[in-house]
Amino acid sequence: MLSGSKRSGAPLTLVLITVPILSGLEEILAMAHVINQVMRKEDLSGRTGHFEFVIVLSGSISSGEKFLERVGKATKIAFTSELVEWVREETSLQLLYRLDLAAESSAKTYAASLTNSRK
Repeated sequence: MLSGSKRSGAPLTLVLITVPILSGLEEILAMAHVINQVMRKEDLSGRTGHFEFVIVLSGSISSGEKFLERVGKATKIAFTSELVEWVREETSLQLLYRLDLAAESSAKTYAASLTNSRK
């Protein structure tokens, strides 16, 4: 998909969905099913960690936001998400690295909010 976007200049978005660490196998498999049900045929998905899924969407960030809305409506399983849009000439590793940085930044912000709420 990335090479196609490079040739055509079409936007490409990565979505990271993370289910809570305390989720069991049943919830993880249910989330995988939901993702596959709501994604379009031209999109790709994969489980990249025990609790993480990455979805490659053709389209801009707004495509990713619409995708996440569909996921949210289709499940009661709690999840967090991150979105990054491919920047022209960026390699796939650079794109994945930016997705990791976005997730790390969100996790730090969440942890800080928990610490501040306990004071």
